[in-house]
Amino acid sequence: MDRLRLTQPALEHAMRRSEGATVGSRLVVGVFAAFALLGIPHPTSASTIDQQQLSFGFTTGFLDNVQGLAQTFTVGTSGELSSISIVLAASSPITLNLLAVSGGSPTNSILGTSVVSDPSSSPAWTTFSFGSNIAVYSGEVLAFQPSTSVSGGQVLGIDIAYNAANPYAGGELFINRGTGWSPFISELTGQGPIGGVDAAFETQVAVTPLPSTWTMMLIGLAGFGFVAYRRKSKPALITA
Repeated sequence: MDRLRLTQPALEHAMRRSEGATVGSRLVVGVFAAFALLGIPHPTSASTIDQQQLSFGFTTGFLDNVQGLAQTFTVGTSGELSSISIVLAASSPITLNLLAVSGGSPTNSILGTSVVSDPSSSPAWTTFSFGSNIAVYSGEVLAFQPSTSVSGGQVLGIDIAYNAANPYAGGELFINRGTGWSPFISELTGQGPIGGVDAAFETQVAVTPLPSTWTMMLIGLAGFGFVAYRRKSKPALITA
C-alpha cells in the first residue's frame, strides 16, 4: 500500500498554514471578545462635584400665578449625573425634574425625575438622587425644576442669591407664569443693579469611559492580532 510522504518543504509549509490558522482564529476570538466587552455596563468612578453655587441670602416665598421655578446649569465633566442638591424648606414631598434646555431656556422635556418624601421644614441642603444615572456631556446646558403638589406646584423656601455680581455664570434662575419660561431677574426690577439670580445648588457626576475609548481599545486589540498573524505567516528562513 502506497504511503503518503511529505517532503521537508511541504511539511514546513503545512505547519506554517496550521500556525497561521491558529493565530487567525485567536484574532477572531479576540475581536469578538472585545465586542462582547462593549455590551458590558461601563464601570463608573465615585461621584464628584461638577457644578455648584453655594451663595444664598434670600428665600423665595409664594408668588402669584407662578407654575414653577427652574435653574439652568452647564455640565463641566462628561459622565453620569448622579445627584442634584439644593437648599430648600418644605413640609410636603418634593419632586425634582431634570429638564432639557433650548436657546438657553428650560423646556418641558423631562430627562429624569427624583423625589424626596420627607424634606426639612427649615432651610437645609436636600439631595435628589437619580436611581438610573443620566448621561451628561461637557458643555451641555440642562435645568432642574423642583415642584410639589401644594401651593400651585411651587416649592416655597428655595434659597437663592442675587447681587451686583453674577453668582453663577453657567446658568440662571427662571420663572414660569403660564406663558413660558423667563429669567427670574425680570421680577426684581427697581432693586438696583443685579448681575444675576441663581438658586443655591450642587451637582454630582460620576465619570464613565467615553465610547471613543472603547473604540480605540477594540482597534488596538485588532491591530495586535493582525501583527501577530503577519509575523506567523512569514516563511521561515531555512539554512543548510
